[in-house]
Amino acid sequence: MYTYNCPREVMTVQHHNGRKNAKAAISTIFALIVLFTLVETVVRRSRQPVHHNTKIISLGPKKLPQNNQSSFADQFSLALQSDEITPHPGYGYVVPFIIRRGKLFCRRSHKHQIQQAKGALGTRSRSFIEMVASLLHSHRHRKFLTRGIRRGRKVTSGGLPILLFAGDHSGCDITKRSDKFDFPRLSWSIPSPMKYGAEWCNAIPMPTYAFWDLMSHNSWKKIHASQSDKYQWSSKINKAVWRGSTTYDKVYTGAELSSTPRGKLVQKSIGNPELIDAGFTKFIQQYASREDELSNHTILTEHMEFSNQMNYKAILDIDGNSWSSRFPKLLCTNSVVIKVEANYVEHFYNELTPMRHYVPASIENITQVVAYVIDGDNEEEMKSIVHSANSWCRRKMTKGELLEDALQQLKTYEESMSESIQNESIRIAEDFEPCYDIEVDG
Repeated sequence: MYTYNCPREVMTVQHHNGRKNAKAAISTIFALIVLFTLVETVVRRSRQPVHHNTKIISLGPKKLPQNNQSSFADQFSLALQSDEITPHPGYGYVVPFIIRRGKLFCRRSHKHQIQQAKGALGTRSRSFIEMVASLLHSHRHRKFLTRGIRRGRKVTSGGLPILLFAGDHSGCDITKRSDKFDFPRLSWSIPSPMKYGAEWCNAIPMPTYAFWDLMSHNSWKKIHASQSDKYQWSSKINKAVWRGSTTYDKVYTGAELSSTPRGKLVQKSIGNPELIDAGFTKFIQQYASREDELSNHTILTEHMEFSNQMNYKAILDIDGNSWSSRFPKLLCTNSVVIKVEANYVEHFYNELTPMRHYVPASIENITQVVAYVIDGDNEEEMKSIVHSANSWCRRKMTKGELLEDALQQLKTYEESMSESIQNESIRIAEDFEPCYDIEVDG
């Protein structure tokens, strides 16, 4: 048998290569173990329950859950699917957000649309973003707003998903006292609990965009002192005033203008000009094309600056499409506010007391109420109501108080989410990013 004796240097090289290959194999195995561990961790976290079988909201690819059409997961995913925020018939724009890791996130395409939009979507969504951003920049509020959905002592790390119904309606039908959706969402107003009950509508009202815009950086005390000098009670016109457009609740779709609450108010003015100075400044919506015809049966007048309405002893407030966004602003004037019974109210409404902060009325008794308000025998009572309304304004219409209200409403929303969401899994679009690019004062 022939034996080949391998030179020593060759044997050394072969031995070295063997050790090198063994080390490479071990490294590969170790890398695979680490990778497997990471994947297992990600999967486990993505399946972490909020409570019972609820799965957390986490970043990842878009996926439309095959759930009930009225489920939160379904609606949230539908809102995410579209690269453009489009209005929904009946309740307007629905905008998805998530509060995560101390920031408010939205889709990149939605963010661009909101920044560029000039109408209701842009104005309302930007105000919401600014308000929540201010909360997130406040150290004492940050802890709550970064923890996400919770159940008892269990808190998810996935963040707090939000559906903002940015239009005039929240999906709660006052004619049927029924909610189109069985999950909580944020809106600007809710059906009046005093008139329709409080248990059937899942919407939660946030401080409105109008409320945010009214927030004064000046001293309300100085503003009210200036108003008292410029619009003295003794010089006020002894009437109640109202100006506005032909907006109406959707239940009046197809109705004649004279049948809507605002139409009836103007008719009261026509019949009682010594008491009420009310008129439309613009025909819009279903009445836009009928201006020439309707002008013969109602009052079309010039726009009146808001401040000039304080020349009257009383200012009327009445719902339009839904709630009246100018109601809190009226409470900051030095005229008596006559509030026509509202179908929709904002988050602060239960803080106000009739005949202390405002004078309540209905369309049916509006002339009797106005007569009482402008009666000289009731002057001191009316001045007291204005004083109470202005005191509420000075306390409420500040940035600090508004942010506290926003926080309380978000807490209510978070608690409702924890109680309502069941067996739902949502993954957020990968192009989510902070909704704001600039620092917001806290």
